[in-house]
Parts: sequence; structure tokens; C-alpha cells
Amino acid sequence: MKRLLFGILLLFSFQFSVGQWNTDRIMKIGKNAYYFEDYVLSIQYFNQVIKVKPYLSEPYMYRAMAKISLGDYIGAEQDCNESIRLNPFVPFAYYTRGFARKNLDKFKEAIFDFTKALEFDPDNSSFIANRIEVKEKNKDYKGAIEDLNYFKRLNPNAKGIEYEIGRILLASNDTLGAEEMVQKNIEIDSTMELSYKLLAHIKEKKKDLDGAISSLKELQRINPRSENVNVELGRLYLALNDTTSALLAFDRAILLEPNKPYAYGARAFIRMVQNNDKAAMEDYSKAIENGSEFSGDYINRGILNVRKYNFNQALNDYNYAILLDRSNELAYYNRALLRNNLGDKNNALSDLKRVVELDPNNDEAVLQKANLELELGYVDEAIEHFQEILQKYKYFAPAYYSLAEAYEKKGDKRQANYYKSLVFEIVNNADYYRRKQQLEPKNQIVKVPTSTSIITSDRTLADKLSAQSEDKQKKTTYTDKLRGKIQENYAELKYINNADITFEDVDSVLSNTNRFHELIYNFNKSGKLSKKIRVAVRNKAIDVGNVQAHFDYIEELSAAINLDSKNADLFFARAIEFETVQDYNSALEDINEAIRLDDKNALAYFVRANIRIKQIETERLSVDESEDTKQNFATLVDDKNHFKQMLVIQDYDKVIQLKPDFSFAYYNKANYLAELKEYRQSVENYTKAIELDSYFSEAYFGRGLSYIFLNEEEPAKLDLSKAGELGVYRAYNLLNRLLFKIDKKE
Repeated sequence: MKRLLFGILLLFSFQFSVGQWNTDRIMKIGKNAYYFEDYVLSIQYFNQVIKVKPYLSEPYMYRAMAKISLGDYIGAEQDCNESIRLNPFVPFAYYTRGFARKNLDKFKEAIFDFTKALEFDPDNSSFIANRIEVKEKNKDYKGAIEDLNYFKRLNPNAKGIEYEIGRILLASNDTLGAEEMVQKNIEIDSTMELSYKLLAHIKEKKKDLDGAISSLKELQRINPRSENVNVELGRLYLALNDTTSALLAFDRAILLEPNKPYAYGARAFIRMVQNNDKAAMEDYSKAIENGSEFSGDYINRGILNVRKYNFNQALNDYNYAILLDRSNELAYYNRALLRNNLGDKNNALSDLKRVVELDPNNDEAVLQKANLELELGYVDEAIEHFQEILQKYKYFAPAYYSLAEAYEKKGDKRQANYYKSLVFEIVNNADYYRRKQQLEPKNQIVKVPTSTSIITSDRTLADKLSAQSEDKQKKTTYTDKLRGKIQENYAELKYINNADITFEDVDSVLSNTNRFHELIYNFNKSGKLSKKIRVAVRNKAIDVGNVQAHFDYIEELSAAINLDSKNADLFFARAIEFETVQDYNSALEDINEAIRLDDKNALAYFVRANIRIKQIETERLSVDESEDTKQNFATLVDDKNHFKQMLVIQDYDKVIQLKPDFSFAYYNKANYLAELKEYRQSVENYTKAIELDSYFSEAYFGRGLSYIFLNEEEPAKLDLSKAGELGVYRAYNLLNRLLFKIDKKE
């Protein structure tokens, strides 16, 4: 995708105005970084050009391309908006924005952009290919087919166009038209395997299972090792209840592709239905070992483990099935039955509530939920749900008996006796009440799913078509954690460190946050200390290689204090060094003395707040975590820490009072409020920090996390996008997880 963007762009580079030599050179370095997949670094170069020449459209567009490569489609769209505003005559800017919008599911807007790009360059196959894909996603099947024919006219040697038209016709439920086009594609190219697979799928949709099998067998004649064909044949045989042929097909699939999980899971299902539990267990375990992501494999293995009394392993299987699919009611239902049998009644009830939430018509779950509610003392809820069952199962004696028990618990003897009499009537006239329906709690097996992988591809339609019209470019791969698609590196929902006053320059070169402030400048300019202080967010770890230097400076400062015990700056400096070597008690003593000697030093209050935070955390970690001391810690230490927490906030407020433009005070206060789970207040303070420094990357990241914890997804996306743009590269992973709902399983 990145090569495609870069390759097409080269055709339009001449359209941009030329600035002075230094910005041209920075742009060139940024482009080189982008080409060699240093996306994070390239963004920083484009940022520099934008700072110097914000009126140029080119750096915004290139930055958008880099953001697309990092999965930041929101930020890419914003950059393209600015690029187009500055120069609305560059087709590739529209194309890039369309590409971003396509990935944000803004299909109508993407169609507009690809159409606008085609106005400037009507013969550009990549523009057309992407518009085809988006029209299909927008269910404009007629428009997509028209564009496919247009693409064919531009690329008369392109293969598979009829196949793609057939696939789109099938999506529009035109099975006759789809079959006609696929047959035509086979006449043009009888070796294209996807045509036979799609033809089989069309015939299956027409309920012609024998015809579907014939199409797949024809494909096997052309290529006996064609991927997934035996699996699909097995599934079709299973639909015809021909388990013998299905097993043979799955056996062949495993022989040809022994590392793929699907065939093992499908064969395990047949063996499970045949009560061959041992063989089924082996196959399900093999499917899972080979990376199965089908929750049914875990559910069914869980059932087999229950049968073998391996209850802990069964629970693990059900738990993992739920991680894979939060909406799988069978996983919750089977886990509820197991938890109930193990005596874990409350969690079992929670699972059953989830089942009924997912499927209100699951009567077995409603019945089991009512039984548990009665057992746990939720009598009114139980009565309501038993009556719900009896509305559907009028002669179900156990529900009447349970209602009698429920009313007895409520002390209503009359109602209890009434329902007991109904039970007696039903039980003693069984022949008369043959219409009664039975409800019995039992584990529910997951069937073999319909596979769509046989006619799908990892490549998008646009990629497939563009591959036939665009030149290939060499791709370079890097392993550096800051290069390539760093959005794939997992990032925890964890705030960045507080800003600290330090004597070391340790922050990331990628950070755009302004570290300059007159407080720091004036203090260093005074020459009161032999070292200069700095603001740092990413502190350097202390090790044997540098710890001695800190102790040496502490000795130097101590000697100076002995000569001048009224010098607040010396105590201030030594407090910083004590904090660095993690002697927080000594650090707090010194900073208190520094404030006593000079109560107008805003930086001293800032340092004291930071020290107190670290001291609180150290005390929390140092408490013995044995069972005997946990309760004592909770009752005796929390009050003390609550008081210290108030002191931390007071110190930051004092800094803000003395220096209202010191953005780091707002940032640290926001971080601390977030730690205390005061997310709304943290957002307010991050916002103030950003108002003071619009390039405060860590503040954008922190505010984005707070929005996540407040379940405010849209502003979270915007802030994480901005944080990534400004150099907090781990924001891209969180942004991708929000955009594609990866964490919805968690």
C-alpha cells in the first residue's frame, strides 16, 4: 500500500512550489525516511517543514501518507484537508484522503475524493480501482460494475474482471448474473482457481450442493493441491449428511495442509457427534495447537473436558472462547452450567444473564437463570422468569413446582398450594398432557461454520487491480522498533511519566514538546549552580555506570551547604539529586528547607510535588503484601496517603499560582488526577497544558487515555492521532485498537 501511494505520487511531484533550499532538503530527507519505512521519523521532518512554511501543501500530504502507513487514518484525513485547502489542484491529495476515508468507513466521502482525483487524471487505474472497492463497500454494486468495465477498457489485458463482476453480482444477490460472469471468466482463463471456488459458492447459495461439489472437483482436476478445496468439500458433504465422504475430505485436507486448524476442527466435530470423544479431543487440541481462532473449537473441547471431569481445563477453554468472541452465547451458557455444578452460583448467574441478553429467546438459559435466582434468593426475579417460561411451555411441571417453592419463600401459602396442585394435575395425567414441552439443561455443541475463506483474499480489490497497472517498487524491511509499522507493537493503557526537573538531558529526540521556559532559563542564567537544570519527561534509569556521578554531586552540594546554609538553591539542587538516587526522605527534607528559605520559587513546589508522588508510591510498594497485612495497610495507610495526595495537588496549584504559564504543572497534576481515577479533572488539566503548548505530545497522549477511560472514543482518537504526530509513537497502537475495535474482545 505504501509503495502504491509513493509510486503514484512521483507522477505529481512537479506540481508543488519550491521553497528555499533548507526546507527542500528537510523535505527530501523526510521523503527518504518515508520510503525506507521510517514513518515516525519522517513525520518529524514534515513537522519541521510545516513549522517553517505552513502555507505549503506538500508536507501535509506526505505527513498524511506516513500516518496512513501507521494506521492513523483520522490524522491523515485532517492533514489532507489542510493540503487540499492550501492547493486544491493536486489529484494525489484527494486520492490520499480517499484512501484514509475508505479505512474510516466514510465510503460516500471516499467516493467523492476518488472521483475528484479522476477529474484531474481520468486514466489513472489506481484511482479507479479504489473507487470500485469503495462503491462495492457502499453497496453501489451497479456503479462498481460500471467502474470495472471502465478499468477493463483502460487495461485490456487485465485478468479476472469478469470474476470480480460476478463476485459483486453475488453480493447483490443476483446469482444468475453472477454465475454467467464467472462461467465467462472460466472461458477466458480456465486456470484461475478463484473462479471455480466462487462458482461453487454461487451454486451452494442456490441450494445446488451437488453442483457446488462438482465445481470444486473440477478445480481439483486442474490443481489437486488447491488450497482449502478439501475443507470445503468436507463441509458440503457434511451439509448433505454424508459423514463418510466428509471425513475422507477432511483427512485429505489434513494430509495436504497439516498446519491449518480448520480441517482438524471440522473432523473433530464429526467424531464428537459419533461419540468418539478421544479422537475428537485429539483433533480439537490439534486445531488449537495450530492457532485456531474459531471459538467453537474451544467450546467443544471444553464440553469434552467436562465429560472427562477436567473441570479446570474446561473452564479455561470456555474462558478463551469468550476472549475470542464476546458475543458467543454458547460459550457463556456452557460456562454457566459448569460454574453452577462447581458451586460458583453467582458467576453462573452472571453468565446466564449475558446469554439472555444476547438471545432473549434462549428458553433453556431463561429457565436456568430462574432456578439460580430462586436458589440465591432473588425470588421476585425468579417468579417473573418462571412465568415467562410457562407462557411458552404451558405444561412444563418443573416450572410450576419452582413457582410453588418461590411463593413459599415469600410466605404466600395460597399461591404455593395452587401451583403444587397444577404440578399434581400434570404429573398424574401425563397421557393427557402429551403436548408439554421438555426443557433440559445440557451442553450445547457448536457446529462446523460456513467457510468464506475459499473465495476471499488477504488482498483488497484495489490492491488486486492496481497490481495489474502499477510498477512494482523495492521494499525495504527494518527491525528497529521505531521503524516500519510500529502501530503493531503492543502498547499498554499506561500514562507517560511526569515531567521532572533534572540535571540530565534524556528526553526522546522525537518529542516535539517545548522544554524551554523562562523559569528554567533564568535559573540557569543566574549561574548559581555548576550544572544546568532541565525539564525531562522520560527519565534516565540509574545504574552503576552513572550513580556515582550523582553521589559525587551530592557531596559537592553538601560541602557548599556547610559553607552557606541559607542558600535555598543549594538545598533545591541537592533535593533534585536525592530524588534522582531515590532517597525520597532526604529529598523531601531538602526541598522543604529550600521552600522555607525561598517561598517564591515555583520550581521548588513543583519538585516537592514530584517527590511526594514517588514517596507515596514507594511506601505502597514496600508494604508486605501478605494476607495478614493487606487489611492493616488498607485501614491504616490509606488515610495517611490521602493526606499526602492532597499535599501533592496543593503543591501543583501553588506552582500554577506563582507561574500560570508553566505547562508542566498542569501536565503533572493531570497525570496525578488520572492516577486517582479523576479522569474528568485530568482532562481539564491536560487541556490547559495543551493551551499553553500546542506541541505538548505527552499531554495529548494523556488526555487521549483519560478520554478512553471516560468511554469518549472520538476525542480519544483525535488526541492519540496528535500525540503520534508529535512523536509519541506508541499512541499509534492504541489508536489502531480503537479504530478496529481490537480490544472489544478483552
